[in-house]
Amino acid sequence: MYRELKSNPASLGLLNDLAAALVDIAPEKADSLAMICLPKARTDKNLTEEVRALMNIVNAAWGKSDFNKVLIYAERTAELYLSTGQKVEAASALNDAALAAYEIDLYDVALWNYRRTLNLLLETDDTENLPSVLVNLGQVHERMGHSDSAIYCYRQAIGLCQGPGFEIELTSAYGNLGLVYRNIGNFDLALENYTKARDISVTIDDKESMATDLNNIASLYVHWENYAMAREYFQLALDIYQNSSRQDKVEVTMSNLALLYQKEGKYDSALALFNTAYAIASKLGRTGSMAVKLSNIGIIYYELGNYDTAIYFQKEALRIGRDLGRMFAVCSALQNLGEIYLAKNDLPASRSNLEEALDCADEIQARTILEKVYKSQSQLFEKMGNTQEAFNAYKKYIAIKDSVFTKQSQDKLAELEAVYQNEKKQQQIQLLLNNKALNEARIRKNHILFYWLSSGLLILLISSAFIFTLFVQKARANRMLVEKNLKLMEQDDYDEMTLGIRNSLTIGDEEKIRLISELNRLIKQEKIFTRKLLTLNELAESLGTNTAYLSRIINVDFQDNFPNFINQLRIQEAQKMFTGNKHKFMTIEGIADSVGFHSRSVFNVYFKKFSGVTPSVFIKNLEKVSQPQT
Repeated sequence: MYRELKSNPASLGLLNDLAAALVDIAPEKADSLAMICLPKARTDKNLTEEVRALMNIVNAAWGKSDFNKVLIYAERTAELYLSTGQKVEAASALNDAALAAYEIDLYDVALWNYRRTLNLLLETDDTENLPSVLVNLGQVHERMGHSDSAIYCYRQAIGLCQGPGFEIELTSAYGNLGLVYRNIGNFDLALENYTKARDISVTIDDKESMATDLNNIASLYVHWENYAMAREYFQLALDIYQNSSRQDKVEVTMSNLALLYQKEGKYDSALALFNTAYAIASKLGRTGSMAVKLSNIGIIYYELGNYDTAIYFQKEALRIGRDLGRMFAVCSALQNLGEIYLAKNDLPASRSNLEEALDCADEIQARTILEKVYKSQSQLFEKMGNTQEAFNAYKKYIAIKDSVFTKQSQDKLAELEAVYQNEKKQQQIQLLLNNKALNEARIRKNHILFYWLSSGLLILLISSAFIFTLFVQKARANRMLVEKNLKLMEQDDYDEMTLGIRNSLTIGDEEKIRLISELNRLIKQEKIFTRKLLTLNELAESLGTNTAYLSRIINVDFQDNFPNFINQLRIQEAQKMFTGNKHKFMTIEGIADSVGFHSRSVFNVYFKKFSGVTPSVFIKNLEKVSQPQT
């Protein structure tokens, strides 16, 4: 093509052909050639080559992630198509323009172009492309805080995707619908739609869709403090995105992992991931994502007690959120500012920001933010001496909190975890079956029927003996684990060694010694750990300290994170109840509930983690251990 172009440099067709060939491998060069072709085509009034040049510029800009250029030239392409009556092609170009606007957080522009695309598709009866455009339109509404409009778009898309060939659009619609429900605090419906999306992704073996579903479900595991499963799901998603070079998705998943580390009190790891994610968002021109990262970083500094730095980051996030019209980000930043000012004891500033956050969150029905606002307002009014308003705000906080965390959702998460673990086991079993099939084929080839039958019988006998041996060993191991747990329980209840303290009493820090002494009292006398959904902030308030200091004590001196610390105490209490035969007149669910767990499934996970056996195995071995061995 280059040789032909040199001999005929005025050929618009050759310029466009060469640009199109270079789009994927050399987008910069493709863009340069198309930009040479475009003014020549306009001068010659050659509409065919003009529109080809425009499309080459758009495609090259996609390859360079230059979303501003995509927006400008895709809109020009659409207008040129419309001038020649090519509505389907114009719709495609407008869809490109809208998607580019969405990527750089120009939501009003994206909304305008998606609506024009939708109208053109309806005019031309193009039902094949309608679902994907509806999903894209729903994403814009979701970012703008228009939850009802987003839900409507996704449901319309789902209705159009029931036939074969629309699996990608269908899983995207279900996943995005789940995201809207999660943002407004309806975790039951969020989980229901995430599960539907995941089932479709697995069926069609779409890796990127599966990664999106893993991300979504993991975020729900975080809400129920099942951090181990959340981390595993996030890491699987991150591996998929890194292998596919999807930097935009890598940025989102890194942020999710950072939030998880933050909840575990691993602030250095969280800040490192947030900063990396911010750099990726900045490189891609994703201003809205940059605002979210700024807010996240501000929250970490708040938890570390660096309030002025935290306020700076939240105000930057608020400014960007308002500029972009991202209502959810605006509400979140306002709530964060109100909480930080409250910690600084700047009550007027706190009240102003919380009231604005309340109006904002109420407008977009963001229940998760409303929950936080009411909790902060309750604390604010209490500091102001207005006990009636404090009580009213706290009642609203409890009402929303109870509606968000439901047993049904928790049970469904436990079911998903079981399915996930079962899939891993099935893969291992299938591998063993494949190996067995190969071995049998070799046996059939190399031995006569008599030897084959004899060998098969021998293998069967050996396998049976091996399985029986494993069964006996497992039973013995379970018994030994129960014996070990009982011996540990014979020690003084919740003494320092039982709690895992390593260095606390040797450090000459009076405040730390006071906190540990008071913590032991709360554990021994009040059994504070039996409170359901006990948070680090609530425990810090009971001790008269801040969350950052308490978190460091638990991490350094107890050598554990907060969830493990509390749940180990709950399991120790449950073991005492089992040894006291409470299970003979209480269900396991009742015991789990009485020690502070909100579901049987979560109780089982932590009981196995800290005891080495499940609750049922522990109970089964209690009588055996108490009987004298012969």
